[in-house]
Amino acid sequence: MPETGAGGGTIFGWAGLALALLLGSGLWAWWPRGGWAKALRVKAGAPRVRQLYDWHKLAGLAGLPILLMLTLTGVMLALPQETDAVLAPVLGQAQRAPVQQADLARGADISVSRAVAAAQAALPGARAVWVELPGQGQRAYRIRLGQAADPSPRFPHSWAMVDRHSGAVLALADVARGGPMDGLLKWLHPLHDGSAAGLPLRLAVLLAGLVPVALYATGLWRWWIRRRP
Repeated sequence: MPETGAGGGTIFGWAGLALALLLGSGLWAWWPRGGWAKALRVKAGAPRVRQLYDWHKLAGLAGLPILLMLTLTGVMLALPQETDAVLAPVLGQAQRAPVQQADLARGADISVSRAVAAAQAALPGARAVWVELPGQGQRAYRIRLGQAADPSPRFPHSWAMVDRHSGAVLALADVARGGPMDGLLKWLHPLHDGSAAGLPLRLAVLLAGLVPVALYATGLWRWWIRRRP
């Protein structure tokens, strides 16, 4: 998702929710009232307007699972507070980093490498992926840690807060021991960017991205034919 700030993310999130409703309405409009065989084929020898209709519905049906997955994961990433308000009462709260405390101690900061070592010692076998330096007046480093239990290599959900002076671990989150909400959140990024299943899913995401173009083209072409005398 492009960097657009909080306001842009909110717009993308609600636009994605509208897109999810459109996808659902397309499925409802296609849902066969009679036989499934007729709904899943292109009628041979039919007029062009009917063939375009068949290709339109089949393209939308083929792309629906991936498009719906991309849309819903994008909505959840763009609207984290709204997602938490809806799902937390059902799945429980996710592990969250505490608010940065004020740095009241005096003395030199430990090195970044020492902070990373302290974080990795708290979660043996984890690898440091991100290091967030403490800001002015803040007390701790925040190190994001990747683990085998986390399917997101770029945005891992395990982390450690390490005191900038003593190197003590102030707070820790282990995605492998998280609840249902942690289990859901850790899959959002790898599903949304297609990295969850390697190259096959990335190719499926690429092809699904072409489906809206096909829907627009076949829909516009069919409308153009139907409007002619």
